[in-house]
Amino acid sequence: MLDRLLHRSVVLNLDGNSYRLRAHHDAAGQLRRATTGTPRLLT
Repeated sequence: MLDRLLHRSVVLNLDGNSYRLRAHHDAAGQLRRATTGTPRLLT
């Protein structure tokens, strides 16, 4: 069934950062600063 629906489809490759992941990293950074006092991401 999917073969019939997708046989004429076009694949779009999207490059770039995800808004969802960016929000997750921001929230994790805020939590880290609040709990440990570390001002930046540890690498």
